[in-house]
Order: sequence, then structure tokens, then C-alpha cells
Amino acid sequence: MKKIVALAVSLLLGSNAFAQGAFQVPKGQATMAHHQKHFREAGQYYEQAFALPAARPSASDFYDAACSWALANELAPAFRDLDRATQAGWDDVTHLKTDSDLTTLHAEKRWQPMLRKLERFSS
Repeated sequence: MKKIVALAVSLLLGSNAFAQGAFQVPKGQATMAHHQKHFREAGQYYEQAFALPAARPSASDFYDAACSWALANELAPAFRDLDRATQAGWDDVTHLKTDSDLTTLHAEKRWQPMLRKLERFSS
């Protein structure tokens, strides 16, 4: 019985490691596309990574996706991922306000409410 339990635990841990490894592939592709200034493609890779069944994206992953979408002038997914980042614990309001990747969002009516929301979470 101990062997069966050990095998089950091993399989669960292995599948979790595999799932996180699978997450790292499109996330790495997103990072590379972003650095090559292929911002829409980067956003799409992030979405592929987030959609994986066992993906556990961090607040920074969502924030990076939002930056890619904003630079691609894809405002709806940029705001969606900023909201996801906030929900996942992103709380650096100062960085958010000064990040040039997000400049395209500043004129949008959703920008100020999003800032106020983030300021509430970070205080």
C-alpha cells in the first residue's frame, strides 16, 4: 500500500511539474516576442500559457501580458490582464503610473478607475 501511495504522489508531483514546464514554453515565447517588438504575438503567447489547465501565472505574468497588449494597441486585453494582475497581487502603483509600456492606456476612460482600484488594494 505504501508503494501505491508513493507512486500516486510521485505521479501527481510529476504531472504538476510537467504542467508548469508546459506553461514555461509559451511564456518564454511571449518574452522573446516582446523583446523582438512583436507585441500582439507576445500577448497571444501569454494567453496560450494562461489557458493551460494547470497554469499558475503570477501577478507579474499578467502584468507583462498587459504591457504586450498595450504596446500592440489592444486595449481591452491590456485592461483585462491588468485587472488579473491586480487580483493576483500586483500592487506597485508607482511603477504602473510610470511604465511607458502602458502609455496607450492613459487616455482611456478605464485608466483612472483601474488606478483607484489598485491604490485601494495597495494601501
